[in-house]
Amino acid sequence: MRTCSYVWEMQMLLHPNLKQPDGALMEMVKTCGKLRRLDDDVIRRNQSVVKSTVKQKLRSIMRDLAPPCTEQINISPQQIPGYVSDAFSDDLSELFNIRTIAAEPATPPLLHEEVMDEELERWFRDPSLLQATAKGPESVLHFWKRQQESGTYRFLPSAARIVFAVPASSAQIER
Repeated sequence: MRTCSYVWEMQMLLHPNLKQPDGALMEMVKTCGKLRRLDDDVIRRNQSVVKSTVKQKLRSIMRDLAPPCTEQINISPQQIPGYVSDAFSDDLSELFNIRTIAAEPATPPLLHEEVMDEELERWFRDPSLLQATAKGPESVLHFWKRQQESGTYRFLPSAARIVFAVPASSAQIER
């Protein structure tokens, strides 16, 4: 199961109407297991493996397409609010009641992978659907273009463009 490309399954997760990981995808894995007369425990294990593998492959595509993380914060101690330098000796500080405030360590910015995981989980909760146009329903690629232009998602639109560039019918025969 791990050698499959899972392109079709990723396309399902990136489609606004089929994006629930526990929805149609898991129902298909269950149906395939029932047709092969597998035990219910094996079917549940297969569902778990497929779900985690598809998410992992999607995260991998997002990670590969992400720009390198070059945002590093260099803060001097004087820029930290409440910072008092140790310019005075302890005796003078005591005499004039000058207290030094220990600087709290700055929280590191979210790593790309944390942002990607948050974005993916937000996608699964997002109720956005395809919009109706005069020509009919919006295409999936137009949907993702709209999401990128609105700034709703940062990494998923690029991953969707790559995943939907592979026609599902030409993907490797997996099962």
